[in-house]
Amino acid sequence: MKSILKIVSVGTPTPITKKDGTQCLKQTVILRELGGKYEDSYVTTLFCETPCSFPEGTTIAAALRFQTRNYEGNDYQDITLQEYQLVGFPPLPKAPNLPSLTPQEGRL
Repeated sequence: MKSILKIVSVGTPTPITKKDGTQCLKQTVILRELGGKYEDSYVTTLFCETPCSFPEGTTIAAALRFQTRNYEGNDYQDITLQEYQLVGFPPLPKAPNLPSLTPQEGRL
């Protein structure tokens, strides 16, 4: 699935060892569809070489891969964040109230 999503939270990276013996990091990233608080959310796994940190509210274009498996009669679903591209930035915090500047005589 390819979609534009908003980052809700990013978990701490956990080192794992692949089948071939190399190391990589595994991070949990919670994504939500655009539109509001009650839109569909996805708890995804991101495998990366370096820790990724995204501010909450960042908008990304993402490709998600959905897999299901059956283990001892129970069904499990994995959602992997395959690719992502930053689309926007989180909203800026409100600026403090600054005094208004008024032009003075003889100055530009």
